[in-house]
Amino acid sequence: MTKKLDADLEQWLSEDGGEQELILEAVLPSPKLRMARRDLVGIRMPGHIKVPVGIDAVPMESRVEVLQKLAERLWIELGLSANILRAAGSLVVRASAQQTRIILDIPEVGKIRPNRVVHLCTC
Repeated sequence: MTKKLDADLEQWLSEDGGEQELILEAVLPSPKLRMARRDLVGIRMPGHIKVPVGIDAVPMESRVEVLQKLAERLWIELGLSANILRAAGSLVVRASAQQTRIILDIPEVGKIRPNRVVHLCTC
């Protein structure tokens, strides 16, 4: 377990408690636009910097696609249904301690914390 957990969650995992609702914060792509250079030809305007010509935007996975893929992975590998919180970039799941230990090894999951506020999990 390389992810940092809060004290309540660590205690629950050590006691091998029953199921608990968890918030999984996903590792999401940066909202910045990535560019791919085709060549180094540029336009130089007097008093301005040289601006590269022929730059295309590299397609990126959207935040929603990453969340959906993570939800699918949780369903396929662990049988967990997830409620996606798009604005928060998180998922809510009801998982056992054993399932949570497996989730800790998923690189797309950043932080895991107990769901102290009900987010209408239909899990």
